[in-house]
This record gives sequence, C-alpha cells and structure tokens, in this order.
Amino acid sequence: RQVYKALLKAVNTNITSYSGNTVWKDEIVRQFKSNISADQDSAKKMLNLAKDYLFYVKNIKHHRDLLRSYNIGLEEHERNKRMVEATASRVGFRLPVVEASVGVQPKAK
Repeated sequence: RQVYKALLKAVNTNITSYSGNTVWKDEIVRQFKSNISADQDSAKKMLNLAKDYLFYVKNIKHHRDLLRSYNIGLEEHERNKRMVEATASRVGFRLPVVEASVGVQPKAK
C-alpha cells in the first residue's frame, strides 16, 4: 500500500502535472487492481517492479533539477555569467549592473 501511494504521488507530481495526461496514473491503478488477487510470487514481482518504477520516476525529477542547477540549456556566455553571479552572492558580493549600449562605438581620438 505504501509503494502504491508513493508511486501514484510521484507520477502525479512528475508526469501528470507536466503533461496533463492521466494515462500513466490510470495504468498504475489498473495494474494494482488487477493484481490484488494474484498469488504471492506475482504480487512480490509486481511490488518490486513498482518500487523500481518509483525509483526511476523520482530520479528523472532529480536529474532534471540537476540540469537546471548547472544551467544546461543556456548559452555558454549566459551560463558563465550566472555562475559568477552565484559565486559572488555566496561570499556576500553583488556584481555591478552594466548597461549594454547597442550600436554605440567608442570615439576615436
């Protein structure tokens, strides 16, 4: 019962809430209901499979969070800028705000 609840919660949090599709949740409910009267060995296999799938779903979320924390998907310049800002913030500094002048060329002497 604990595995069932945890698996439904993980699927709702990590899959259904993003896609809005309840197919995964419905399949889990169907599988558990269809295996209620199964023999001891089948029930044990189903429980182990459910635990493995729970582990998988939770780790997909963890992997996605890690990618975000390392700013994967950002351009290298933006990623470096954010890393420098985060490092400065950790030691109590704040980077100065520099306004970029678009199309302004320095004057030649």
